[in-house]
Amino acid sequence: SEHTRGTESLNLDGVANGLDDHATATALDLGNQFSLSLWARCTSTANGSRTLLANAAGGSYGNGFRFFVNSWTTADGRINFETGNGTLGDSVNSNTGVFQFNQWNHIALVVNRSTGSASIYYNRRLVTTATTIRNAFANNLALYIGRLVSSANFDGQLDDVRLYSKLLTTADIATLGEGCPNTQPSVSTLASSSSAQTFNVDANTDGILDGASVTLTATASDPNVGTELFYRFDFGNGLSTSW
Repeated sequence: SEHTRGTESLNLDGVANGLDDHATATALDLGNQFSLSLWARCTSTANGSRTLLANAAGGSYGNGFRFFVNSWTTADGRINFETGNGTLGDSVNSNTGVFQFNQWNHIALVVNRSTGSASIYYNRRLVTTATTIRNAFANNLALYIGRLVSSANFDGQLDDVRLYSKLLTTADIATLGEGCPNTQPSVSTLASSSSAQTFNVDANTDGILDGASVTLTATASDPNVGTELFYRFDFGNGLSTSW
């Protein structure tokens, strides 16, 4: 079947009929610091909330957590982590349009329940972080992979679902998400220490025009965590420099 790691994945049909719609794990104490890493491929026709992992039923106040794609009754591509203690609820959410359908995506969640903070990573990019989640949500209930307790079923495939009893670093997430779609770095400024000049002397015939010394300064950013950014400038005469 479709997969990113190994030879198989969890294929879910999105229909809450008890057949091919989710997997479960017995009650597990996640502790106050935990992280989740998984690969998800959701169909473009999956309208409505589609659960990645949860230990609670629907409803923003429900005791436990809900980690899902799409806001309620939409296909907006927002990634949501929702927590509640039975009375109050809070969440951290990405922007809409972050999750891309019909392709494999790596998603990571890093949770510090004690401080009420959570960060969501999508394809090795930090897409949102906040200190607004409830710090008293239930963390020791049965886990549901691919649905809430009884609804919001995932439609597509899930693979390599991992839980860690620690806060994953960006280096950890970069390794776990290796092979996911990459986002191109962007160059915001590129400046030269002098204006354009023309030199016609190459006294030592080394291919470099004498006196043609210039300093280039660039500012760029790479949203992919755990990757190193390199610069290269081509002069147009077969020579280049990189740093």
